[in-house]
Amino acid sequence: AGLCGGSRLRGDELWTRRERWKLHSAPRRVAARSIDPGSEPTSRRNDSTGPRRLLLSFGAVLCLSALTLCLRPTAKLENKPLTEDGYLLLSISRHLAMGRGLSADGIHFTNGFQPLFTVMASLPYLVTGGNRVTGLRGVLALHLLCYVATGFLVGLICRSMFTPGTRAYRLAAPFGAVCYLSAGFVILSSFNGLETSALLLVYALIWWYWATHDLQSTTQQTILGALLGVAVLARIDSVFLVGAVTAYFASRRQIRAAVVAGATAVVVSAPWWIYNVALTGSLMPTSARAEHAWALSALRVREMVQALSNDVMPWTYISRFDTFSAALLRIACVALMIAVCLRLARTSATVPGSLTSGRVGSFGRLIVYAAGTLMVWYILYSSATYFYARYLAPLTLVAVVGGTWLLFRAIGSRSAAVPVGVAAVLSVAAIVVFSALDIGKLFPGNVMLTQQVPLVESQVPPGAAVAAGQSGTLSYFRDGVVNLDGKSNIDALAHAGHMSEYLDSLGVRWICDWPGYIHSYLGTNPPAIGWHKVATRGEFELWHHS
Repeated sequence: AGLCGGSRLRGDELWTRRERWKLHSAPRRVAARSIDPGSEPTSRRNDSTGPRRLLLSFGAVLCLSALTLCLRPTAKLENKPLTEDGYLLLSISRHLAMGRGLSADGIHFTNGFQPLFTVMASLPYLVTGGNRVTGLRGVLALHLLCYVATGFLVGLICRSMFTPGTRAYRLAAPFGAVCYLSAGFVILSSFNGLETSALLLVYALIWWYWATHDLQSTTQQTILGALLGVAVLARIDSVFLVGAVTAYFASRRQIRAAVVAGATAVVVSAPWWIYNVALTGSLMPTSARAEHAWALSALRVREMVQALSNDVMPWTYISRFDTFSAALLRIACVALMIAVCLRLARTSATVPGSLTSGRVGSFGRLIVYAAGTLMVWYILYSSATYFYARYLAPLTLVAVVGGTWLLFRAIGSRSAAVPVGVAAVLSVAAIVVFSALDIGKLFPGNVMLTQQVPLVESQVPPGAAVAAGQSGTLSYFRDGVVNLDGKSNIDALAHAGHMSEYLDSLGVRWICDWPGYIHSYLGTNPPAIGWHKVATRGEFELWHHS
């Protein structure tokens, strides 16, 4: 009565007002359903509460499963998904935390790393006093934070593609997050000891910022540029993304935005470029120069196609050793999805925030353009074909966001059982991956950890210097390891072809590596210059100079 001005409404008057409201609001409800497949009457909106809770539960289970990677026994903790090159980066982080500078061996400064995560990873070692095992748990915890935060941002990006209040809007965030967190390639790449988890987090943050701001003010353009600069610090080949963004603004005659964003990115990343030039006289890190070899070969193209298939279909990733036919099958599946996507786009081009016309889609295309340029660059420049999938890792974000959009465009306002079922299958597959990592099965282990390190520890006196091309894992667990492939040792690049003389000048009498590497450093007849094989373990040989 108070709400009605002190009088009660008669039943027929109340009925009339309700009917007038329905008649007045019906056109708007019909219009909303006509432009968004996720729209539905109010009476059906509560149907998404249960599915949303299930999706959130799947996400929580995946996060807890990832946490187990940090809590494994030491023997399993030190193995997969941590990698040989990951240990090289962590060696630099540990020496930095211990006050020895940016060095893999604690003696020679290096720029063979990506700076952002290297500095981040030094924090656990700073807290633990350089403890190798506890610090490693801290690094995996950092990976976990990046992994979870990226999943959260991916969910927000997916949600922003749909009209608020619709079923798609309510389910897209948890579904997109589960899709990201459950991808096998994402799991293995996010806990590899390298910069990949931080890189994906920065890209997701930039994408979210792009999608939620109009970028018309100088302040917003400066923030965007700062985030792009951080992306360059996460991986220097993000300069291609900076180029794509500035070209996007320039093509729309937004010259101020292009200049502000591009200049800010340069300023933020400038300390790294200055450090490179001061240390080596080149903008290019030694890790890239060590793998440099201009060529155009069928092998590199084949490996790039295989890497691309892993990034755009990250849920089927097994390892970089899977077959080329599997890669072609993945590419075919993705092509089919894109065809369906384009057909749906032609019938729903006016949908606000859709992948074809919204801000989410525009930045997704910029990632694709940057990745396409990277593919050409690395095919021509780099012989490190085993890293191609990692170089294209941001495409996994596009795969997850695009896949989420496609699914909800396809199912419209029908049952929410489809996204829940898909998420359940993906979550089960991810739990299998986490379980395999926890028990040390299914994925090939780090042979440097299981063969090279024990071989050196059993034969080489404590404190004696050891040389190796594959030196990442060995340098993490042992001090005084000299890198020979040049990834973290600029002097090794300068002495290529004269490695025996270089080792003599350093007084190094031990070398442990694969036989092919040994002979590339010491020649085809090492005994002729005083080197003798001492022991063998698995794939590795240990040689001593008498």
